[in-house]
Amino acid sequence: MPRARLPFPIAAFVLLLVTGQVCSAQASDSLRAAPRRIPFHLEVGGFLQSLDRGYGTWRGGDVRLQWSSPRATPFIFASTQTRDAGATPGTQRNFGLGSYVTLSPWLYAVLGASAAPDRGIVLYPRVRTDAALVGAVSGVRGLLFSAGLTDIRYAAGAGGRIASVGPFLYHGRGIYNAVVRFNRDRASGARSHSVLISGQYGTQGHYWVGGSLGGGNEAYQVLGATPFDARFESRGLSVFGQRWIARSQGLSLRYDFENKLHTYHRNGATLTYFVDF
Repeated sequence: MPRARLPFPIAAFVLLLVTGQVCSAQASDSLRAAPRRIPFHLEVGGFLQSLDRGYGTWRGGDVRLQWSSPRATPFIFASTQTRDAGATPGTQRNFGLGSYVTLSPWLYAVLGASAAPDRGIVLYPRVRTDAALVGAVSGVRGLLFSAGLTDIRYAAGAGGRIASVGPFLYHGRGIYNAVVRFNRDRASGARSHSVLISGQYGTQGHYWVGGSLGGGNEAYQVLGATPFDARFESRGLSVFGQRWIARSQGLSLRYDFENKLHTYHRNGATLTYFVDF
């Protein structure tokens, strides 16, 4: 059986999954879409998250612009986040770029890089790079497989690498995915892992609804005058709804919940407006 051409939303979806975060990515679900004939796509969103046990409130915004072509879809983005409590209260901004690249009718690559100026407030990595490949599985209709790698760097040698693998399944109006991530801390060599399963249902140009469940652990070393090991376990879920309010524009609303065991509970909402032009 010949290999089918990859649907465009898979490449965009993978960029969310290689981040290594469970239910906390701020990118919009509107990127999970069929190929667009209108070349430009703009998203503007804001989020508000409430945490207990003295961690306060997280809030911020994102803007993203991309241009579509048959072989490559480059994009640029900027984010800002403010926290009013916790270990590093304050505001930090993040800037990045990347591209989806069609290598063949059955293989996509997703590349991205971002940087956040460090002025004493650390909410984003100082430098982050992402790369992923998504390929169709020969002989199985609607089945694809992804593999990705994320490199995260903070000051003083802190950071780590995250490898991710998992399948995608297109069936009817649904898209279903499972991904496993394996993390390695650069400073201590400690290893951890997480798992995420997700699905969505709908039709491009009308609506999408979906959600995800995830969990895992974190293991890294906090550098300082007296370095110490940090260990956490998390469980989380996310649900979203997206609706077109005109032919080329719409809104997306997502709710996130995270239980970082013995640390905090986080409830958050993200509202995004998107337009094609």
